[in-house]
Amino acid sequence: MFDKWQEKKPKERNELTREEALETSEMMKELRTQWVSLQDRITKINRDCEHFKKDKPQFTYYDKLKDELQEQEVSWGLFDEFTKELNEFGKEEWLTFRKKGYFAF
Repeated sequence: MFDKWQEKKPKERNELTREEALETSEMMKELRTQWVSLQDRITKINRDCEHFKKDKPQFTYYDKLKDELQEQEVSWGLFDEFTKELNEFGKEEWLTFRKKGYFAF
């Protein structure tokens, strides 16, 4: 998973078009699902090691990947929230929105 992350890691946000940002946001959601699955497997392996009194394996890139994913998730979560609210504004009729003025923003 670390190699996959290094390959698909989002570019600088300032360099993305809106379409690329939306694609990256979807990719981050997919990676999150895979990450949760990986964490579950690691937890199970650690539990099994404890049960059989074996040394727990060292996952070399786990902590680094965990930190990077969490940092990116925060950023892309804000982007998702912004996009969702922007789409809500887009659904309103102009006459209704115009009366609310800048207070809606």
